[in-house]
Amino acid sequence: MDCTVFLKHKNLGRRFAIRFLAAALFCFFCFFCFAPCFFAGVSPAYTAVGGPIYVEGAPLQGHSQPLQQEGVFYFPLRALAEQAGFEVRWESDLKRVTLKGKGREAALYPGNPLYAVNGILHRTAHPPVLLQGRTFVSPDLLEKAVGLVLQAKGEGAYYFSVSCQPFAPETGSREQPVYFVELLLPQGERVRVDEAFEIRLAAPFVRGIYAYEVSFFYNPALIQVRDVHNPSFQPGREFSLKQINNREGQLRYTLTTLGAPPSLPPRGTLVVIEAVASREGAVPLLQGTLVVTLLDGRAHPMPAGLEERVLNVVRP
Repeated sequence: MDCTVFLKHKNLGRRFAIRFLAAALFCFFCFFCFAPCFFAGVSPAYTAVGGPIYVEGAPLQGHSQPLQQEGVFYFPLRALAEQAGFEVRWESDLKRVTLKGKGREAALYPGNPLYAVNGILHRTAHPPVLLQGRTFVSPDLLEKAVGLVLQAKGEGAYYFSVSCQPFAPETGSREQPVYFVELLLPQGERVRVDEAFEIRLAAPFVRGIYAYEVSFFYNPALIQVRDVHNPSFQPGREFSLKQINNREGQLRYTLTTLGAPPSLPPRGTLVVIEAVASREGAVPLLQGTLVVTLLDGRAHPMPAGLEERVLNVVRP
C-alpha cells in the first residue's frame, strides 16, 4: 500500500515537472519573439521598415520610419500631409485627425475604417494606426484623403507625387454620396447606473444641410431622456421642434432653416441628447434605433452615414 502511494506521488511529480518545463520553454520562446518589438516601442503586429521618403522629389525631413504589416505599408501622416500643404490637427477629445488644404477637408479616426472627405463618408480596408502618439496611414488612404500618390518603392526609398486632379466626391461606384454624421458617446462607450450623460450628433464636415430630423428609439427601463436640443440653434433664422416620450422610449428633434440662404456652413452640432441611466444593460444606437434625415436647399434627401455603436450601462 505504501509503495503504491509512493509511485502515485512520483508520477504526479514527473507530470508536474514536464508541464513546468513546457511552460518555461513557451515563455522563453515568446520573450525572444516579441521582446525586440516591445523594447523598440512598436507593436509586434507592425514592423519598422525604414528608408527615405520623397514628395515631388524633395526628401521628407524628420519623419518616423514607415511601418509594414502583412504586406501593407503605413506612412507617417502628419509629415507627409504638411509637406503637401495641409494643415494637420489632432483632436484628442474626439480622438480624430483633421486635415485641411487644397480643396479637401478630411477626418480620420485611428483604428476606424470609416473616414470623411469633404463631408462624404468613405471606408478603407486599412484603418489608420496610432503608435507612440503618431498616426500612420496606408497609401490608398493617403491618396484619397490627401491626394498623395505612391509612385514607386525602390532600393529602400518611397516616392510620392501630389495628384493634380481635384477631389470629386461624385465619382465612384455609388450613385449618390453618403454624408458623414459623427456620433459621440461618453468615454469608453459606457455609463454607470444613475449617471447623467450626453449623446451628441454632429456633421462638422457637411455643407448645405438646410433641414434635418433625428429620431431615437430606446428602452425606457434603461435610460430616461431629460432633454434634446441644439446648442447652436439660431432663433429667428431657424425653427425647431422636439418631442420626448419616456413612456414609449421615443424622441424626435427637427430643425429647419428659415428662408433660402445661398449656402450654409457645416453644422458642428445636430443634437445633444441629455439622459440619465436607470438600469444595467445595452443601449443600441443602430440603424432603426437612431435615424438621421438630412435635407438640402431643394428639400432633397442627403443620405446620412452613421457608425453603429452600443452604449453600455454598468453598475456603479
